[in-house]
Amino acid sequence: MAGLARRNGWYSVRFIHPNGKRKTLALGTKSQERADRLSRRIGRLAAYRQTGESLDDELIRWIDRLPAGMRNKLIGVELLDDPDVGEATALGGFLDAYVSRRADVKQSTKINWSHTIRNLKAFFGEDCLLHDITRARAKDFLIFLKTAAASPPLSPDTIRKRICNAQAIHDGCV
Repeated sequence: MAGLARRNGWYSVRFIHPNGKRKTLALGTKSQERADRLSRRIGRLAAYRQTGESLDDELIRWIDRLPAGMRNKLIGVELLDDPDVGEATALGGFLDAYVSRRADVKQSTKINWSHTIRNLKAFFGEDCLLHDITRARAKDFLIFLKTAAASPPLSPDTIRKRICNAQAIHDGCV
């Protein structure tokens, strides 16, 4: 759901990002009719991003026709993927690169992450593409940790920590 705000005659849209934070996007228009249309589409885009579903054809056509300025704004608020990043990144390569580029963390943190990464690779596979990991598959990963990840089974605190690590790594991805 997205809502309109008006300031000094200019419209902006406010929406809840899939990460749970409230975001505001300046629409660059003074027309309420145009702002309403943009708000509805941006709200749908945020909803699709939240659920991990595929975009419908009408929304894809709208995105393809967007001017570069609006497209860059949507990339900036993480509603669209940056085409320069490359969507066809494999999970295994991304995870290895993520750990190696994080020189700001201690070695003990990297060891802690390695347990989560081992579980992510075991569940999704190293060749799984990042854009194929949906919210539903992430929930399946949680179930995997609770049932099949280790023998003996992981404790609830360990599972919580691994999910927290996976979310932190995901935030480094988007």
